[in-house]
Amino acid sequence: MREYPAILDESAALRTIIRTMGGPSQEVISIGGILRGSLPGFRTLDLGSGAGRNSIFLAGIGSRVTAVDASAAHIGAMARLAQGARLDIEAVCGRVEQFQLLHQYDLVLCHGILHFLDRSTALSTVSKLKVNTAQGGIHLITIAKFDSSDDIPRSFVEQGHPNTLTANNLLRAYEDWSCVAHERYVKRDHHPGGGYHLHPIDKLAFQRPGGEHRTLLGEAHLLNDDDRKEVQTFLSTDELILTSKDAALEELGPPDLSFTYNARGQQLSFQGISGQGYELSLLFWSKYAAYFENGLLVGFSTYRSDRFHTFRLSGSEGLG
Repeated sequence: MREYPAILDESAALRTIIRTMGGPSQEVISIGGILRGSLPGFRTLDLGSGAGRNSIFLAGIGSRVTAVDASAAHIGAMARLAQGARLDIEAVCGRVEQFQLLHQYDLVLCHGILHFLDRSTALSTVSKLKVNTAQGGIHLITIAKFDSSDDIPRSFVEQGHPNTLTANNLLRAYEDWSCVAHERYVKRDHHPGGGYHLHPIDKLAFQRPGGEHRTLLGEAHLLNDDDRKEVQTFLSTDELILTSKDAALEELGPPDLSFTYNARGQQLSFQGISGQGYELSLLFWSKYAAYFENGLLVGFSTYRSDRFHTFRLSGSEGLG
């Protein structure tokens, strides 16, 4: 692991970083668990890693992780956490499009990073990533593409978000791979000092053909299209952030769909550093998804696509 200077006010820096993004994503917990069983010691590249919410989880289950982020504060925070937890993470401070690819990776994460590149640079980066991915390797990508009716958050404008990369660009770039899942939703997010705003998200999972481990399948769960405005109103109330899952269930009743993802050991979370494990619950009422970390509400999304995906390997029964 590369060494970085200590953060002067580590707790304050971590609170700022972690409150923005929360803990590991559900598809990372799910697919990471699948790869741990089918390909022990799998190699991960996490581009735009932030403070390591996904990298720390993956290293904790035995993946050999390289994490890249342009923020020295993010990388420094992750390196300190990884050292304390004795996790093997190569933490690199630098621009993702300039990172020198030295390995064949089994899992590549591009969560919320490619859309900060112009379309040409983003697609060139994707091409290089594809070449440096092992047979059967998996790419997990999320991008924010704002339509004319969407307000672009101030933080995106300040970072020069070009708003040119689309899901269709990515689908064409991966025509020779399998598209395992594609979801579209609008996520209500919070950044310190910026208030609440909406991110229109495309989340895609691709797999390169070949490889000794079996084919990854995306299991689609159809969402009810009822326009339940009372759900949106309840979940979007600012004062409800960090309210309990029990309180939400009492107010809204049983959800149409419910999924739970667990990560053991020290994890990042919306509330800080969770040393007693991490549980992420997704509850769907119609097309509205509420996110609960360790039983507390941390955000919600309105789905524009009609399905949510869980994952399994071909020939296996377990979904995640």
